[in-house]
Amino acid sequence: MTATISLVAGSHPDGTVAAAARLTTSIALLEAHLAAQREVLAQLISGWHGDAARAAVLRSEKNLQRQLRLQARFEALQSALSSGGAQLSSLRTHILAVAGQAAALGGAVSDDGSVRATGMGLVMSPALAAAYSALLKKLLDTFDAVDRATASALTTEGVPQAPPHPSTPRVPDKRTDPRLVKEWWDSLSPEERQWLADDEPGRIGNLNGIPVAIRDYANRKATRQDLERVRRAAGSADVSAEVVLPDPGRYGLIQSDVTRYAMPKASRAASNSTVRRTPTTSRRTRSFGEGDHRV
Repeated sequence: MTATISLVAGSHPDGTVAAAARLTTSIALLEAHLAAQREVLAQLISGWHGDAARAAVLRSEKNLQRQLRLQARFEALQSALSSGGAQLSSLRTHILAVAGQAAALGGAVSDDGSVRATGMGLVMSPALAAAYSALLKKLLDTFDAVDRATASALTTEGVPQAPPHPSTPRVPDKRTDPRLVKEWWDSLSPEERQWLADDEPGRIGNLNGIPVAIRDYANRKATRQDLERVRRAAGSADVSAEVVLPDPGRYGLIQSDVTRYAMPKASRAASNSTVRRTPTTSRRTRSFGEGDHRV
């Protein structure tokens, strides 16, 4: 339907802008929920192993991906509502002002934006009426185009999907033969390797058959996460980490969180990282653990 002056006058684009503002609040709440889910998933991955654990993690990751797509849709809707509403509101104000001005100068303004001189005023001439007609029709066309573009952006087809996320490769059990681990690692893309090292550092750091540098990176990252988890909980409650340690449940943590926090860094590195081994052991590890199945 082509925009008309009466349609523009009856529109309420400010309501669209208000809806965008309300959606911003929903997006913020969803982001907080996703952050909490990521934290729970990280704890699940680091503290539970076996087939049942992998199945649970896979379900959790699929659910997380669905919510990420929902977040992307919300953000696209918010952007469309905010941008479209602001443009339509500005156009509405301009169109009604021009139409009112043309009428005040003695012009007869039609609903489609046509203006004609009535001869009742000395200001509105046929030439000026033609100029007002051209301007109003152009503004109405623009209003119609913005309205259609905004409506299109609000449909499912018009909303961009969540950015592609690397598929989640199944991480081998830490008891897997290092040769098989090497074959698995070599089959991954660089993006998948980086994602695993960043998102599952506790498991990657424990796998013989993965390059020493990657395991060291993952173990260091896992250590930082262990420290930061307790510090963040303490900071949120405005207490020191030492206050959190005796009663982790009170601060949203579990016992394994404070156990890993309290573990000396040197001891953690010695138990989880191949970097601390002797030169002979390191050479065996670099050949992907021939006969060496230690963690």
